[in-house]
Amino acid sequence: MKILLVTTSQFGYLVDYYRYYVYLKKKGHDVKYICIDYGKEKIESGNPDIFYIKGSGNKFVRHFHFIKGIIQLEKQFKFDRIMLHVFPVVSSLLTFVPRSKMYLDVRTVSVHRKLYKRSFFDFLIKVASRLFRHTSAITDIAAQQLGIRKYKLLPLGGAYFGDGKPDTSVSEQYREIFNSGDYIFIYVGTLNKRGIIDCVKGFHSFKKNNPGARIRFVIIGKSIGNELNEIEKYVEKHQLQSYIHTLGYIPNSRLSFFFNHADCGVSFMPLSAPFSKQPNTKTYEYLVNGIPVRPLPARIISI
Repeated sequence: MKILLVTTSQFGYLVDYYRYYVYLKKKGHDVKYICIDYGKEKIESGNPDIFYIKGSGNKFVRHFHFIKGIIQLEKQFKFDRIMLHVFPVVSSLLTFVPRSKMYLDVRTVSVHRKLYKRSFFDFLIKVASRLFRHTSAITDIAAQQLGIRKYKLLPLGGAYFGDGKPDTSVSEQYREIFNSGDYIFIYVGTLNKRGIIDCVKGFHSFKKNNPGARIRFVIIGKSIGNELNEIEKYVEKHQLQSYIHTLGYIPNSRLSFFFNHADCGVSFMPLSAPFSKQPNTKTYEYLVNGIPVRPLPARIISI
């Protein structure tokens, strides 16, 4: 089957679609992947299955060229299925591509801090779901909030890293941290609007009250906002460089070492809307990889 995966996130930076691509390829399908190139490090550089649309210009220009690229690929390959990770103006594709082959996929509700923006973008998703013949949602709660009437549940999965090939460059680079004999807490994921600075402050407080505790907190991820800079300034101000390590973004293909050497996974996100309506990817991945998890309670998950 010829399948096109469509997402504005650059290839490899949205875990769900990266895993879809790998899974479908293993199943023998002819899979293509179109995304926007934001200038980040390219995962699987040179892969002929991946088509990049330049991320320059404002949002309108980017999405115009993105829509154009999708239409051109459909004309060229005549796909059997096109899976669309919902994005602004996605409904415009209905004018150019047969409705029967397109599948609208909702991975998240809007996470804007301002209520009116969340409401507006959630409304756009609701409208799109009424126009497409096939719609999937990550959770029933998310679908209910968005007012999606008919949908297939496509729940979140977790990636198993136990069979991953060891990356010698990674193990050498971080050997000092993970061979220290300390108990390693690890957070893997985006820092965008997640409030990870609260975890850092909590870790700091525990360390002050238990100075003999041999513990470290490793944070893997970054964001488009100022969160990483805020964390690093806090670590520097309180001289916590020996206990809290910010490694920035590390591709999924290089995460095996960290999942195989961490002692506990930290799964954290604000309990306020909209985060309480959707699962945390890494909660599942920690568990799938046999790592004890320290999560926050939420309506959609019980541990």
